[in-house]
Amino acid sequence: MTTDWKPTADDLESLAAAKIAFKQGNTNDDVITFYSQWAKEGKYQKDTEPERYRAHIQACENIENYFPGSKNEVKVIDIGAGTGRVAVELLKKGFKLMDALEPTAEMLDEAKKQNHYKNYMQLGIGADKLPIDDNAYDLAIVSGAMGEGHIPCEALHEMARIVRPGGIISISMREEFLDSCTDYRGRLEPLMEKMEKDGEWKLVSREVRPNYYCGKSGLVYRFSPC
Repeated sequence: MTTDWKPTADDLESLAAAKIAFKQGNTNDDVITFYSQWAKEGKYQKDTEPERYRAHIQACENIENYFPGSKNEVKVIDIGAGTGRVAVELLKKGFKLMDALEPTAEMLDEAKKQNHYKNYMQLGIGADKLPIDDNAYDLAIVSGAMGEGHIPCEALHEMARIVRPGGIISISMREEFLDSCTDYRGRLEPLMEKMEKDGEWKLVSREVRPNYYCGKSGLVYRFSPC
């Protein structure tokens, strides 16, 4: 937690909504139901303005450095795309071939209004195989989609499968979720390490980042499939 952070009234509203979205005991169905309401009338957009929420910014920061030259042909999948904030960041960096993967219809509808993605897939990611070919993408971004009832640990295998060897997977999440999230506690990072030992991917970087969300610290992982 950033010690000098002083919440505004809007920050407190955002935190109250996020508390419901990420509360302990949430199932994936609970999460989708809540997001379907949160997306309405611009409430989610207001609650995740960059002055308080920087998951998408941190997930995309310097990502262009892994893809020198033109970004026009770099194939990107935004996992847990929400309303499309990642696409806005990536467009600034020259990326154009972007697909959205998002389980909540109302969130995906908001993303469609921006018309930044090529394909819109109303799907979540988990242990089951997605209808996506192996090595289909050069880059996967997972921004703010990790947490209680959100993306499970087992989904890491699918991320590694659908991104080509030598590509990049960028995951940003709240640091506190390593302990507070039931599925991740004692499991998420050990699985990441096991996947590296098993030759599924290699860790490129792991950074703790301040000011991820409302004064809370974030984690940004970068992996490269093998």
